[in-house]
This record gives sequence, C-alpha cells and structure tokens, in this order.
Amino acid sequence: MTIYTKRRTPLIERSHPQITCIQRLALREERDRSGLFYIEGMRFVVQALHHQAKIEHLVVCRELLTHPFAQKLVRDQQKRGTPVLEVSHGVMKSLSQVQDSQGLGAVVHQRWQRLASVRARGKLCWIA
Repeated sequence: MTIYTKRRTPLIERSHPQITCIQRLALREERDRSGLFYIEGMRFVVQALHHQAKIEHLVVCRELLTHPFAQKLVRDQQKRGTPVLEVSHGVMKSLSQVQDSQGLGAVVHQRWQRLASVRARGKLCWIA
C-alpha cells in the first residue's frame, strides 16, 4: 500500500484506492489476507505504539485532531518516519466506526502468537 506523506491537501475522495483498502479491512477475509487491521482513536493508537506494533501508516484528519497530545503524537511519529495519510473530515467519517471521531486512526500489522506461549501475569486468568 503506497502512502504519500507529503500531501499538501487532505485526500477527499472516498473512492480513492488507499481509502478503499482501509475500508476493506472491516472484512475478516481482507484482514486475514493482508495481515493488517484498522484502529481508530487516540487511546488505541497509543496502545499500539506502547506495545511496539508495526504501524503501516497513520490516518489523520487535521480538522478533527484537536487534542494536543494527539497532535504531538502525529508529529513525533512523522519524525520517526511513520507514513501519514491525511484525509478530509468526510473521508474520516466514512472510515470511522464511531460517531465522534478523534481524527486519528492507524493501519497496523497483526502479530499472532500461539496461545500456549502466552502467560497470564499477576491476577489475570483464562476463562473458557
């Protein structure tokens, strides 16, 4: 998936190939095929970064990205070389699964591991 990080204006076409690729990630078959998934919201993007998930690219709507922490996060990730796809409010709304988008999403690589290798720590346990 090619991402243009130097766009002067946000991407406004909902039918743009990059947007349709992200929209297709709502389908399990596409997530299984590509090994990617889409997350949205500052909390989920921060958690992905905290767990060193490989970010394919951030999806940003500057108009909706009002939280200073989120703005700094995007700047920091750009400095680290993370590709950023800037989109319009309308495009972000078409990608969003929530009513009040924070203007931040990410396409992330899946990371699978065998259940037997996962260890519950502290007071965590498994429920079957």
